[in-house]
Amino acid sequence: MASFPRVPYRKLFKFIVLFYVLLLGALLFAWKSYGTVPLQDFLSDGHTVGKVGNVVTQVRVALQSGIIKMAQAEGQRGCDLKHKVSFMNQTMIINQDPVCGWLKAAKVESQGQFVNYGNQFARLHNVIIDPSLGVGRKGGEAISSVLNQREEEEYLNLKKGYFSLNCDTTPGVGFGGKDHLLKWNNVVSCEKDRAETKRVKGMTLAVMRYEYVNLYHTMTDYYNAFLMMLVFDQHPDNITVLWVDAHPQGGLDETWNVLFGETKRVGLLEAPTQFDDMVWSVMGYNSPLNSHYRPFVPYLELFREFFLSRHNVKTSKQLNCDKLNVMFIWRRDYVAHPRNPKGLVKRKIKNEDEIIANLHNILPGHNVTGVQLDILPMKQQLELIANTDILLGMHGAGMSHTLFLPKHAGVLEFYPIYWTQANRHFRAMASWRGLPYQTWQNYDGQNEKENYFTYIPPKTVNQMLLEVKGKICSPSSR
Repeated sequence: MASFPRVPYRKLFKFIVLFYVLLLGALLFAWKSYGTVPLQDFLSDGHTVGKVGNVVTQVRVALQSGIIKMAQAEGQRGCDLKHKVSFMNQTMIINQDPVCGWLKAAKVESQGQFVNYGNQFARLHNVIIDPSLGVGRKGGEAISSVLNQREEEEYLNLKKGYFSLNCDTTPGVGFGGKDHLLKWNNVVSCEKDRAETKRVKGMTLAVMRYEYVNLYHTMTDYYNAFLMMLVFDQHPDNITVLWVDAHPQGGLDETWNVLFGETKRVGLLEAPTQFDDMVWSVMGYNSPLNSHYRPFVPYLELFREFFLSRHNVKTSKQLNCDKLNVMFIWRRDYVAHPRNPKGLVKRKIKNEDEIIANLHNILPGHNVTGVQLDILPMKQQLELIANTDILLGMHGAGMSHTLFLPKHAGVLEFYPIYWTQANRHFRAMASWRGLPYQTWQNYDGQNEKENYFTYIPPKTVNQMLLEVKGKICSPSSR
């Protein structure tokens, strides 16, 4: 009978252990690398198209370690997750991260001086703006000096050559018919022999604002600018925001200066000016935030951290169900823009004091307040919101603060009889963030009062509030 050599079990054991250690190391390396590979790294001319995935390698906004951790978690969602969504009897396939699709569709034009990203935004190199070819007001006036000014006066009429590139061929037709980027695209010219001009270094983000004093619509612009910051690997302090519009002063203007490096008005350019690196930002109406049936909006928690941190507001609040902070947003008349000189505001609550008194009765020992947020500086608004456990309010732009509530918070939204719940802006925000949400629609005409006031039955508010309180304070949600 043949004999077999003795197996050196100790050596074999060591070999097996070493093999699995190496294998585990390789797997960890692959896992850490997942999502960091750019969709398109560099073009033939060396210009970076853009990256998406593990945004830790791109953001470098390390305001605090929490941002990095959230960027890792959100970046790993990847670009291939899709959902079927049924809306208006149509089934749509929606990519969870729209930025991925924009980057995949990047198209290089004008000898590498112009890159179109999925007809949503663009990057231009060494572009000159000639202000003499932009007809219109300068912008930045006090509202009191331009009352009743027509809205069309707050936009520029651009002529061919307003934007010029050092190129042989202008960019092809791009962008949608209602997108101002189409008009911008159409006035780009090629200038090979260009005179020396004033020069702006670093990245400039060109933005045309529409409802510039409406917090919701301005939030879409803030968020789009934040996405551009991520895509092009910029620190916010190094970004100049250029307003390519002629709006007068607005209450939300200063927030741009807090979020990014500085702001400029194109109407104040006195001579042709070269911008070394310019990005035409996504139109506000095309923002993922404005797509209310989208099941997912990328980097939303990261955006919250960014927004609060730039205002030096603490980003984490611990839930204490024995002492909740409950806040009602009041809508009241105020002058925000020239076309509403009387400042008349719709969707106001008639019985504010009665509602607050009833909430105090059902929540003894808790903090219950009502605030008109729009008259406060943005930092003070955020400090209140970041410490609010349950937010209540009529449908209105102030409910955009749903984005900045603590992760455990709940939201109650109210609608008058004349305002449909098809306006689901803030329901969508609550859903994207996983916040408990309740809504009420008035169907009783007797509850509607003069000057757009609505009476809300206190018992209805009490019941809704207790339901949301039960959800955020249940053991399973904590």
